[in-house]
Amino acid sequence: MKRYLMPIVTILVLISGLTGGCSQESEQVQEPSSKDTLTPKVIEKDVEIVYDWREREVLTFYLKVGDRVEGEVSIVNEGVFYGDRFIEQRAFIGSVASLVEDPYGNIIVEARHHFPWRFAFIAYTDGEYELGVYFTAQVQDIQPSAHLKIICYEGELGTTSQFK
Repeated sequence: MKRYLMPIVTILVLISGLTGGCSQESEQVQEPSSKDTLTPKVIEKDVEIVYDWREREVLTFYLKVGDRVEGEVSIVNEGVFYGDRFIEQRAFIGSVASLVEDPYGNIIVEARHHFPWRFAFIAYTDGEYELGVYFTAQVQDIQPSAHLKIICYEGELGTTSQFK
């Protein structure tokens, strides 16, 4: 009788060991980090291009150290009316500039005379940044507009980054 029990006990031990071992060892599945699941923040605004900096409209956006920004400035109108005459975009584009200022008023990126203008940078300080477009020379009686767009990827740099 002992001879018959021994193989049955051995089989039961093997089966319980296999099922117990499988349930104890769970496969390590890497959870996506919050960085992988963040949706970039998109901010857009149409503004009139003006000469006087006090009247200039800007697109403001708040950044933290390490946030990555991609932006674009494009001219909305293909041209504007000056009285009864249509002036093409090429006629005034040579006197238009765009810039991004940091929270301290420093210009960190700037472009003149070419559109669409695309740029990217990484924030080096926390605060409110501004994107603006303006005439570099006084232009009368025309009011073209520009489309300003910012895409912000929050916390793009890790805590070990050399830029922090």
